[in-house]
Amino acid sequence: MKAIYFPFTYISDPTAKAVYTFFEQFSVFLPSEQKIPEGMKNLAADKFIDLSVPVEEDAARIDSALKEFRTWGNFHGSEKSAIVKTMTDNIPFFNDTSISQIRADVKKIMGAKTITKDDSLFAARIFLHFAQELDAQQYEIAGHLDSFAQKEKSIFRDLKEMDDGEDIPVKNFTKTEDSGLYMPKERISAWSRLFAHSSKDSALFVTNSRSVLEVLMEKYPQMVKIASSGPILKDTADEFKNYLKETAENSWDLQKKISEKIFNTKEQGVSSHLTLYIIPETGPWEIFPGHLNSEKRKFKNTLMGLVQNEC
Repeated sequence: MKAIYFPFTYISDPTAKAVYTFFEQFSVFLPSEQKIPEGMKNLAADKFIDLSVPVEEDAARIDSALKEFRTWGNFHGSEKSAIVKTMTDNIPFFNDTSISQIRADVKKIMGAKTITKDDSLFAARIFLHFAQELDAQQYEIAGHLDSFAQKEKSIFRDLKEMDDGEDIPVKNFTKTEDSGLYMPKERISAWSRLFAHSSKDSALFVTNSRSVLEVLMEKYPQMVKIASSGPILKDTADEFKNYLKETAENSWDLQKKISEKIFNTKEQGVSSHLTLYIIPETGPWEIFPGHLNSEKRKFKNTLMGLVQNEC
């Protein structure tokens, strides 16, 4: 059972490698094959992630619409975040009103070049494209801020003539990466439409966003934390996989705890941390309705993992 990263279609290098520490290669969905970030292509080539495009049709129309929305955004002087917000004024359902308003604005600028199909899936894919670009841009900015902070630290150290052993606290901007802080409910809704068309058969979902988990906790108060620890030991990886599979497929027993020997609890200064949750008696098709494999219903529970970089 391969883990699926959600509800984002962009993942940074550090986050991907942190998730890989626990789940090995995992799936990342894309709204289309248009403009896949180079960093993600490299991660896929190195087998850290498996890039999946659940909906392949309408590629040309997606590309055309993206260009139209960018033109619309440039005309209005809008950043990507503003475009994303405008698209989702009526989230979570991407209803006809929101789509029609966007199309009306584009018509004013582009004339005959319009989106001709009122399609919530299409709107969700466009939203996810701009969210992907926004997340990639935000991560790049955080990287520049980290670089600036380190240079500032070096200058301060030289001015104070400090020894290398003396520590100067510096904020790590990329460490606290949480794209879900911005519109988490809307992201989940849009991503759910993409997942519904996926052939992936899994009940294991992983995110790096505490904000996203909090949205789900509010919606599913029966969610229970079942593990919280550092990396998986290499010689217990198979045991961990079996535990995940059995837990997803069988009725949940609150007394069935995950073995602590699976995790690397002794090593100090580990770089990543996993908090694992279960939504008992609730299959993935209930959380993400309309999935192609919903009739199989082989999963009795859904597992949610929160992976975060610690240093």
